[in-house]
Amino acid sequence: ALIWCHGAGFDGPILQRVAAGVKVVYNGKYFKRTKLERLIHAFRPAIIHANTYLCAYVLTIAQKYGIKKLIHIREDMSGQQRTARWISEHADRIILISHSMVRDFPDPLKLEVIHNALAELPPVDRVSSSKAGEDLYHLLFIGTIEKRKGLYDLVKAINIIYEHNKRVTLTVLGKVLHSEKSYYRMLKKFLKKNQLNDIVQFSGVVQD
Repeated sequence: ALIWCHGAGFDGPILQRVAAGVKVVYNGKYFKRTKLERLIHAFRPAIIHANTYLCAYVLTIAQKYGIKKLIHIREDMSGQQRTARWISEHADRIILISHSMVRDFPDPLKLEVIHNALAELPPVDRVSSSKAGEDLYHLLFIGTIEKRKGLYDLVKAINIIYEHNKRVTLTVLGKVLHSEKSYYRMLKKFLKKNQLNDIVQFSGVVQD
């Protein structure tokens, strides 16, 4: 296998876990497309898995060599419909990190949603806090408050966690979209009903 990295940082624990048969290459600052095509020409992989950073290079080069193309998209493409259509036309398979992103791509048969993984939190009875009253699970949500971001699902999850751990908190940073005022009222109603107003804090937009 071949791993193509943009910039430094792919080192330490990550690099130590890479199998011995995997070649790691750093692309540097210049001639990215030329270097990548030379590697692909020499290596001739069966499948290329790339993110949006390299998709413009990868899709055209892989097409030239008849290689299957898997694109992993983490960015919100709602304002980039032309790019989303182009990727959909040229990729064999597309991985998204949220169901809210599906609507941006015209061919649903090419799409697969795989959510970002989170480390499993340790059981509460196994965690020792060094400070009295310390918040063991202090969660932070950053983004506009709108239905597609899934904040309602998050506060419902907080309600479940709170039943087992009274030291969980959630801070929400972001503005309420004008079109989502009713959604925000629904959130507040849920928090009041479940006595979570002191647990979930809406702090608005923070500049720093």
